[in-house]
Amino acid sequence: MPLLSIIMPVFNAEGTILRALESLKKIPESSRPLVEVVIIDDCSPDKSLTVVEKNLFPGFSWMILKQEKNNLIAARNRGLSEAKGQWIMFLDADDELGSDPIPFLDENCTAIGFKIKFLKESGLSFNWQSVLIKPENFWEIFTAENPFTISSLIFKKEKMSALFNPDFLFLEDWFFWISSPSFFERMAVVNETSAIIHLHSAGRSARTLEMGGCRSRIAKKVLSDFDQKLTKKQKNNLLIQMAVGDLQQGKKVKLDQVLFLWPCNFKLYFKLLIYLFSKGQVRV
Repeated sequence: MPLLSIIMPVFNAEGTILRALESLKKIPESSRPLVEVVIIDDCSPDKSLTVVEKNLFPGFSWMILKQEKNNLIAARNRGLSEAKGQWIMFLDADDELGSDPIPFLDENCTAIGFKIKFLKESGLSFNWQSVLIKPENFWEIFTAENPFTISSLIFKKEKMSALFNPDFLFLEDWFFWISSPSFFERMAVVNETSAIIHLHSAGRSARTLEMGGCRSRIAKKVLSDFDQKLTKKQKNNLLIQMAVGDLQQGKKVKLDQVLFLWPCNFKLYFKLLIYLFSKGQVRV
């Protein structure tokens, strides 16, 4: 059994996939037999798969999966179902591995949170550090925000309770983390970069609309499914998430229904105010 499976969905990534594959060389040759790389080609019409097949570097265990055109969520779920590793990491085909994660996979932990480096098209970059989640702060944090990117958390597969929900094509990782609280039984955070994420501006407005819809529906589902486990503050956080999602979609919200949702997370409430008064989408 491999120690680590790196799951990489691929669709029309001919221009970036070689960079992603080359970044795997940051794992030293001595550790590569411990690593399984799972490539899921989502019926790419370009030459993505050809690039992959020409760059199957020695030492790694490679699994190349092909599926009929579906979507990123289905590709990740296929990878999760087929992966044999004890630990799971996601890496998108337009991003890069940041460093060798193997030395940080502590058997006594259930998940490891890493730093992420975000790289803009302009060349500017910034770092983002994972938050330490424990059972006692799980709901407090997850109702207020999605504290991880898809590549910042490496987790034990045996602790996974569910696959990605196919109803959520955006913010899908937020609900995925929430659906598997066992990831956070014994989480650790390390000061090491797991991935370099390349930020792209194209199509951002369209994605904001989609993200808003998913934000509202995820918050509504969490509020419904886990109502008995949530405090008043955590329920208010989710109601605010629903309002922010509606505003992101261009919908109007009633002022008296959201302004007095206290107690709640202050940063989330401030985000709500910005959306309310910058977009003017308020009904009195």
